[in-house]
Amino acid sequence: MLLDKSSCALLRHLIGIQEPETIMAISKELQQSRRKIYYHLEKINAAFPDHVEPIESLPRIGIRLSEEQKQACRQLLDSIDSYSYIMNMDERMQLMLLYICIAHERITLEKLMDLTEVSRNTVLNDLNEIRSRLSKEQYQMTLYVSKSQGYDLACHPLTKIQYIHSLLYSLFTEASKSFVSILEDKVSLFSGCQSLVLKLN
Repeated sequence: MLLDKSSCALLRHLIGIQEPETIMAISKELQQSRRKIYYHLEKINAAFPDHVEPIESLPRIGIRLSEEQKQACRQLLDSIDSYSYIMNMDERMQLMLLYICIAHERITLEKLMDLTEVSRNTVLNDLNEIRSRLSKEQYQMTLYVSKSQGYDLACHPLTKIQYIHSLLYSLFTEASKSFVSILEDKVSLFSGCQSLVLKLN
């Protein structure tokens, strides 16, 4: 069975699971029915190498992946053509934060929509989630928007440098090849940031 975009969305979600998660919770997060989640799980398990245990939902616990299963999920994603790749919420937020941190231009909502290729409401929801997550992190940064600068981060300049370093390290070590390919294409369009593409390769 071939993996489609919905299967890829589930793969990316599974890779990011830190605690056991029920099928119901996953179905709500991905806005897919439980039946479809089970169907895509079956396709993912069928695509796993023989030595990797299939992913199962345990009663009263849910799904919890071993490191071997997560690695198998990453390899499946890496094998998918980046042109058919759809970014998940975490990847969109990483891309937007990278853009906001390093681009030398006024960043508008419309530019973020073009960057992530999703709707206005989806971008606004992502921005709200970014604000929420930043408020809980150690960097003490605040996402704000103004007419003159558009979207930007309020923080000490050294803090922003530390955050960019942390974000890039995360991308270099954890992002799938398909997402990195998208990053290379997108970053090359950032004003004044073409040289960063060389570092992503």
